[in-house]
Amino acid sequence: MLETERLLLRPFAEADFPAWRRIFADPAVIRTYGGGLYREEAEAREKFLAHALGNPKKYAIVRKEDGEVLGEINAADPNPWVAAQADLKPFRGVSLSFAVLPAFQGRGYASEAAAALVDFCFASGADYVNAGYFAGNLPSQKLQEKLGMTYYGAHTYTRNGETVDVTENILWRK
Repeated sequence: MLETERLLLRPFAEADFPAWRRIFADPAVIRTYGGGLYREEAEAREKFLAHALGNPKKYAIVRKEDGEVLGEINAADPNPWVAAQADLKPFRGVSLSFAVLPAFQGRGYASEAAAALVDFCFASGADYVNAGYFAGNLPSQKLQEKLGMTYYGAHTYTRNGETVDVTENILWRK
């Protein structure tokens, strides 16, 4: 578990399913986050159990003051495009991704959670942390810049049957 001034980043618990489902049932969130859009409860529960619950690379973003789950943040293996880059192969990298429910956006929660997770990744031995954003996702672009990430490259990605442009940024451990 990681702690910031206002947040806890902790593994998902079974009781977090309703909040997790709200993230992955919201088309506006999925448009900027990637992953599936799960409108049916049975499919969402199956994905939650398979991919979030018990996954040490996924954290619930929880507001300390009231225990509200605000979103999800991940420190996963580099995505396939990043992992394929020859100049990065000798290094240990982590890919950062995050989603905050619309009701909690614009309050700095994602920045606070991401900064804590980046620090944790470097303290755990990562050489670099990267994050990408889909074309037009200005909030994610600004958050990555705020973290100190710089442009690494661009590629296209197919998600939910749609091809999108992705910009990848990188931050090297100092």
